[in-house]
Amino acid sequence: MVCLGALMSQGENPSTIKPQSTKSRAWIWIVVVVVIIVIIAGVSAGLYEKSKISSKAPKEIVIGTLYASTGSYSATSMPEYDGLLLWANEVNAQGGIMVSSLGEKLKVEIVAYDDSSDTSTATNLYNQLITVNHVNFMVADFGSVLTAPAVTIAEEHHVLLFDVTGSSATFFNTTSPYIVLTSIPGTPAYATYGAAQLLSLNISKVAVVYAENDFTQPLAQTFVSQLANKNITPVYYQGFDTSQSDFSSMITTLQSYKPQAVVFYGYPTNDIPFINGLHSAGVSFPYLFTIFPGQLYDIMSSAVGTNMSYTFTYSFPPEQVYNNVDYGMNLSALESTWNSSYSSIPFGYLSIAGYTAGLVIQDGITTAGSLNATAVRDAINTFSGKITTVDGLFQVNPSTGMQTGEAPPVGQVVPNGSGGLKVVIVYPASMATGSAVYPNPNS
Repeated sequence: MVCLGALMSQGENPSTIKPQSTKSRAWIWIVVVVVIIVIIAGVSAGLYEKSKISSKAPKEIVIGTLYASTGSYSATSMPEYDGLLLWANEVNAQGGIMVSSLGEKLKVEIVAYDDSSDTSTATNLYNQLITVNHVNFMVADFGSVLTAPAVTIAEEHHVLLFDVTGSSATFFNTTSPYIVLTSIPGTPAYATYGAAQLLSLNISKVAVVYAENDFTQPLAQTFVSQLANKNITPVYYQGFDTSQSDFSSMITTLQSYKPQAVVFYGYPTNDIPFINGLHSAGVSFPYLFTIFPGQLYDIMSSAVGTNMSYTFTYSFPPEQVYNNVDYGMNLSALESTWNSSYSSIPFGYLSIAGYTAGLVIQDGITTAGSLNATAVRDAINTFSGKITTVDGLFQVNPSTGMQTGEAPPVGQVVPNGSGGLKVVIVYPASMATGSAVYPNPNS
């Protein structure tokens, strides 16, 4: 700032300074005022810029997802969605997720739309979540069919997609860092024990049928390739439309091949009519494998009851219990929290799957200290293989994001001695809680 003292020459006696003219003094004050104005303007501009930066800082973490309240996937979509909501409520009750780059915790906001089990609707809504709602992250709806539209959309917009239960290997490649499978293994890990368990029973005459979709078709291909490694070729290998619900003709065809084992890969909407169709026709194969009795036990039990006795299946939590949980709630704590939150909705695997997806999101953001998609994806690689949730070991392929942990053992639905049924794990021996009953006593 200009001051009058600066106008004096060093060492001069003030009394010898000649008085300035009125015009000179006026110019001095003009200069002083201008300088003051410039300083004030600079400070104000700095405060304004700081205000602009502050206003751009996120107020919450916005997660976009879809659910199906109606249609063929509603029974599986809704509990998965509720599991995600339970996680969000729990983390918000703790003040949110710490984002170190912002120096504060942010609460989670879930933005969700109903896709009614329709892939075209899902495509439009996934786009809307990104282009209209500007979500930070996306969580896919249940299964590979409803996940598929999200995969390309997330990659196109560089938004990280948390894939809960879409296990199709076609979703995962080394060129996209924008997907991670959270709660179920990818197809190769999914099929870890299937063929090996069947071969342990010295079965070689196998019939394989599968629904033609992104989940069960690759699973069937993996299974058949495992059989081929043991020089076994299926006596019957056929696909069917995922919407199919009448299997009477297929059952008749399968009977004609007299297989030792029938491996049936479908969604619950396929498993239910197939199992009930076998019962109605009075047909029992020595070995029958279907996916969902062990994954969605309550849904299957209410739909087919004791008709699924002695069916082999994949075993998932809560039937499969992991006692070494070190991230998130363990099984008993989660079940208790679920029952207090959703008293009318049975607790099952999909409840766990949705909750586990939230845990992966939480740990990814906390570890990255950021909401940047690739930073969070990179952070997930750092704890992959190092945490165990209620859903088992969380481990992904670092290049593709495909889940390689959480490989389900093979279980079998057997009588529990009290007129009901239970799932026992029969393979591998290291995880077994019972022995396989083969052949089916009713065959």
